[in-house]
This record gives sequence, structure tokens and C-alpha cells, in this order.
Amino acid sequence: MANFISIETTITGTPTLQLNVNAITHVAYVSATSVVIYMGTKILTLTVAGATTTNFYNSVLSAITRTNGPILVPVNLPSGVTVTAAVVS
Repeated sequence: MANFISIETTITGTPTLQLNVNAITHVAYVSATSVVIYMGTKILTLTVAGATTTNFYNSVLSAITRTNGPILVPVNLPSGVTVTAAVVS
């Protein structure tokens, strides 16, 4: 399993998010444009454009559970998908 995943974004000042896989407790898609990643007491809400959140959600899960990957595994975004906003609460 990967130790970290990286997610490319179009967010000004944050071109790539790097997340510790060991801190991720749950991933859920909550609307047509939002995926939530739970990390202990922190909640990261990502706004996705260009495709259904189901495709993005599956890409995140695939990166998290990759067994023979390197320490840092990039999330392979489906064609045309971009992460346009990230909010930590």
C-alpha cells in the first residue's frame, strides 16, 4: 500500500495535494461535484470538474490501495477531470 498519494489541482498556490494514506480513514462522494476525504479529525472536501465524482472517487481509492506502488502514488485523474477547490474543516 502507498504511504502518500498526490492529487493534481488547478488551485492557485496549491498545484498538488499530498496526503498521508495512514491518516485517511474514509473517502466518500457526496454530490455530483464533491468528494470528501476524512483524515482523523480533519475533513478535506474536494470540488471536482469535468466528470462524475464517481470516476474521481475510484481513482483516489485505486491510488490508496495500490499494493506494489512507490511511497508516493499519484492519483490518475480521468481524462478531463480537474480538482478546482479544496477545503479543510
